[in-house]
Amino acid sequence: MILPMEEHVDRIRTEGWTVIEGIIPEEKIEAHKTEFYRVARENDIGSSLSGVVFIPSVINFYQAMAEHLADPRIMGIVEALLGENARVSFTSAIINEPGNDRGRGHSDWPFNDRNAGWIEAPYPDR
Repeated sequence: MILPMEEHVDRIRTEGWTVIEGIIPEEKIEAHKTEFYRVARENDIGSSLSGVVFIPSVINFYQAMAEHLADPRIMGIVEALLGENARVSFTSAIINEPGNDRGRGHSDWPFNDRNAGWIEAPYPDR
């Protein structure tokens, strides 16, 4: 079901996430997946975890995803939440290799309790 932008914004504000369907057209998914994985493997800088491919700033190596990252449906929601000067600024790829068990869930600061400082869960609304 395709939701109106206001509903996506509301979901992010109340639940912290949303799903925007159809950003990558169905017929392009397999080609993007294959090429993205090839580029990531070729430019992997290594990870501290076995079976994980890591490449920071993957957009520098695979620009075909840019049109999807900056899709007006995404940017409309981002701008509604953060203002008109919001930009995509982080495009690192962290890929579990086929057959690799998924690792522990990950979140960035300040929500990762493995860091030196963090916000204790449950997180306050404001």
